[in-house]
Amino acid sequence: MRVLMISKACVSQSYRTKVEYLNQLDPTVEVGLVVPPKWGSLHFEPREQDSTYPLFLSPIRLNGRNHFHFYPELGSIIRRYRPDLLHIDEEHYSTVTFQATRIAKRLKIPSLFLHGRTFINVIHGLFRQWNKRSFTKR
Repeated sequence: MRVLMISKACVSQSYRTKVEYLNQLDPTVEVGLVVPPKWGSLHFEPREQDSTYPLFLSPIRLNGRNHFHFYPELGSIIRRYRPDLLHIDEEHYSTVTFQATRIAKRLKIPSLFLHGRTFINVIHGLFRQWNKRSFTKR
């Protein structure tokens, strides 16, 4: 099984340890990672273990703008890697989650998103519309 994870937080070395760990759990599961070369003022922090799994450094638009950034090359990366599952490490109302779930839906790849927020007080109308269009079965 091939899983592709998308995470801006993984520009930091410490966040990538979970990708390394997941790749060690089961030899039949491969977890690749899409990460920007920079998030805000933090540049990608390379480490030796990065060569042990598929790593895609992909430029983003609107760098440092939480909820609004996206990856122009994401569709091409997903088609090239051909994952069985797309793991989106973002809030459900972010642009990149919308982008990734739309690509996954078009390519018939199951997707999931994970975020650290437990409570969401207000979701702006734009995000609410994206959620409705992205996650509602038709």
